[in-house]
Amino acid sequence: MRARRVAVVCMTLLALAGCTSDSGQRADPVDASPRPSLDPVADAAAELTRSVLEGEEVPEPLATMSGALALLQGPSAVKVDVLEVRAGTTTTLLRWRLRSPATERVRTYTSALSLPSRFDTRAVTLLDGQGGQRLQPYTYIPQLNQNPISCVCSGLPDDIGPDGLLMSGLYPPLAPGTSTVDVAIPGFASATDVEVTRP
Repeated sequence: MRARRVAVVCMTLLALAGCTSDSGQRADPVDASPRPSLDPVADAAAELTRSVLEGEEVPEPLATMSGALALLQGPSAVKVDVLEVRAGTTTTLLRWRLRSPATERVRTYTSALSLPSRFDTRAVTLLDGQGGQRLQPYTYIPQLNQNPISCVCSGLPDDIGPDGLLMSGLYPPLAPGTSTVDVAIPGFASATDVEVTRP
């Protein structure tokens, strides 16, 4: 049932705008921050993703990575918990959590995981050694625009505390035989051999 709901998200986005994946460039996740958007398609993508993930149990982390986000005022140390890599026939869902490594809140609003002037997480990459793939989240082109400026992935919040924020990204499908992937994030050592679940 959950895999079907994820597929509905992507199909709805395809109906709203052109949906693409670019393995040579960085890609855009669904905006998880409360910041208002001027892009109605991005708002719809964020709302659809929230509705899919809402109420689902948060699993124990499959891997935890420590690193730093590059901000104008200097690096900001954070931790990432990889929660799930769920492979379907048409999409792959990555669920993760971004959190402060200590009790104080840390700044996280940066383009370090995206493109200049974008504040999403399109640079979070799934590396499939078994299938020979390098996957980044789907991006899409809003109507009347020629650039894939929006991404089916989470945006970065202004700041984050020790409880963290749940994040996600919707990727192209993995090869049928793939059982593990590496999760690569700029500024972090990769999480290797993360288990892939299938419906």
